[in-house]
Amino acid sequence: MKPLLVFIFLILCAISIDLKPVSLDSIRKDTIIVTVQGEVNKPGSLILPIYSSVKDALSAAEVTDNADCSGINPQTILHDKDILNIPKQPSDSSSEIVMINSASLAQLQTLPGIGHATAKKIISYRTDHGLFQTVEDLMKVPGIGQAKFNSLKDLIGL
Repeated sequence: MKPLLVFIFLILCAISIDLKPVSLDSIRKDTIIVTVQGEVNKPGSLILPIYSSVKDALSAAEVTDNADCSGINPQTILHDKDILNIPKQPSDSSSEIVMINSASLAQLQTLPGIGHATAKKIISYRTDHGLFQTVEDLMKVPGIGQAKFNSLKDLIGL
């Protein structure tokens, strides 16, 4: 008798609940928000369609004549909450800025105090955790502390 009462109770509960399928369109985002800063005429947050590229963001933010986009891949697909920092062209050609988000192993090793092992750790960290959002994020790489970062901060960019 008890199982029959439980069964009837469950049937009544199921009938009284309005079960509608969830529409994926109501959950899916059609836009992303990307922050662009540095050498652009319109710095700040941009609302872009999903699957927008760096090229789309740079067009919307209007890159200045002083911008150095040589280390930026314009075909990179952006994600929600990405930050693009557009560096200034270096004024002295002898001090080249190393872009930590795109630099090769050899380029990273040109930095003072960065040997082969540390350069591999930087690339490994970048691969595992995604692009660095700020140059200070470099200190999250094992072996790079405040002192080493202070010696590098004027030589690196995103």
